[in-house]
Order: sequence, then structure tokens, then C-alpha cells
Amino acid sequence: MNGKRIRFAGIPALSICNIKEIAAFWRMFPLKQYGGLAMLDKIIAEGEAVRKKCVKDGTYGEYLAGEAYEKWIAKGIIYLEKNHQGETITKNFLEATQSRAGESISNYEKMMGILKAIQEFEE
Repeated sequence: MNGKRIRFAGIPALSICNIKEIAAFWRMFPLKQYGGLAMLDKIIAEGEAVRKKCVKDGTYGEYLAGEAYEKWIAKGIIYLEKNHQGETITKNFLEATQSRAGESISNYEKMMGILKAIQEFEE
């Protein structure tokens, strides 16, 4: 098999023993429909910035609020609905957003934990 070339579904031939060619071949196919890991990485990084920017002091402790926080939640929902529709993990994320308690730090941490778990699993 040393140096043998293969053809797959009309895609240019690859040398079986050339790792760089194989890696380039797989990069032609996105991991997910909506942005893949690059988009997920961006949403997670944005979430970390939102945690610092949108924190407020309230009667019962800190909470998160503001347009940037809502936008981050929306991006998380869009990503999960596109890439993990109907899965338990998406349901859990949605539950963390659907009440006034969604503004709590613990719900933010739950949402970030979900996104980071997906990131780790899909790497």
C-alpha cells in the first residue's frame, strides 16, 4: 500500500501513507452544520467575556443581565438547535434560560458547562 492512491466519490486521489493529504481531505467536510467547533469556541469565549461584563449586584447576590448576555444565550440556543436538536443537552440548556432564575450565576455556569462539555466531546 505504500504510495498507493485512492479515489473516493470523485474527490481527487490521495496517497494512503500521506497524513497531510488525509488531514486536508477531512477538512473539506465541516464538523457541524452551523460553524463547527470554531463557532462553539467563539460562543464559549464570548460567554466568558459576558460573565465579566454583565454581572450585576442584586438584593440576593450577583446576577447577569443585559443585551450582551441575552445575545450570548441566543447564540447558544441557535448553535444547539442546529447541531444537537432534540437532544437532552439542548433541553437542559433551554431550561436554564426559561425563567427569571435564568439570570442567576448558577444557571450561567450550567449553560457554560453544557457548551464546554460539547466542545470537549467534539474535539
